[in-house]
Amino acid sequence: MIAAAESGRHDLRGLWVAASLAGLADVVWWLPQPDDVALVWLAANMSSLEGRTELLAQVCEDMDARGVPLSQVLIERRDDPTVGPLEATGYVHGATLAFWGRAVEPEEFEGAEALAGIGFKPGQNEDLFAETLGQTYIDSLDIPDFTPHRTPEQALACHRAADGARPELWNVYRSGAETVGILLLADHPDHDAIELQYFGIVPQYRGQGWGRRLLSAALKTAADLGRSSVFLAADITNHFAIDGYTRMGFSELSRRDVYWRRGDVVKRQH
Repeated sequence: MIAAAESGRHDLRGLWVAASLAGLADVVWWLPQPDDVALVWLAANMSSLEGRTELLAQVCEDMDARGVPLSQVLIERRDDPTVGPLEATGYVHGATLAFWGRAVEPEEFEGAEALAGIGFKPGQNEDLFAETLGQTYIDSLDIPDFTPHRTPEQALACHRAADGARPELWNVYRSGAETVGILLLADHPDHDAIELQYFGIVPQYRGQGWGRRLLSAALKTAADLGRSSVFLAADITNHFAIDGYTRMGFSELSRRDVYWRRGDVVKRQH
């Protein structure tokens, strides 16, 4: 948090701290995103469940007052004690994400031909990327309940704002004149890794090997940049994507549960 404050990249107005005579009791930090969805970070330790519930309730009131339509929290497991305070303040379980990773050997893609794509150019072809993103959402199994809450333009803005985002590594792919899919990558040199932020295939080209080709392009990019691994996250119900990751040598590393809260729904209920 100190690094975030010093960098000026994050909004600290959503930082809430609870203190007691014994010292720091709890911390909750909500961060507004370009799609108006807030990411909520919870401190690993808390003084009590009652204190966490009270602090979360104040945070939710703050988000509601600022017109935040949706907020989301990632926790390590559904039996985490903090689930009680989340549910007490209007959060519901939205999805379970599996994080996958794969090592990349430097010589693995030596001499391999790069998959030709249309690179992202700010101010020039953002519409193409947003349109392709929207097409890949159709009938997607990756957190489908979340998709209606933001436009492709907002999603693209969120990807650009994410830590490590490298828009110069983004590509839209075509077969002839038809758009096939999109690949968005982020670079994390401190972890010696490339993150596959998002990739998707438009419905009419699914099941034709394009997913494998785009994943291979991501792995080659990692090798070209000298990174030792690639990682990504996927909804555990998206069995088509998970089958593809497994065939490409990815292994599951961990899981996180997503809880979200719709401010307008909570208001109507009360």
